[in-house]
Amino acid sequence: MFLSMEKPSRKPILRRKRKIAPIKLDNGKKGIAPQSPRYTTYDKLTKAKSISELW
Repeated sequence: MFLSMEKPSRKPILRRKRKIAPIKLDNGKKGIAPQSPRYTTYDKLTKAKSISELW
């Protein structure tokens, strides 16, 4: 995983070497879908099976 700067927009882009499996929304729980950007760790991101495990 490494951080690079894209030239046109100068925004930091996170590049990873391996793919992350799709993370599913929790069934039956209301209000768990992300409504705005949130921070999480790379470790949680790679291990999470559902969205509630991210934060």
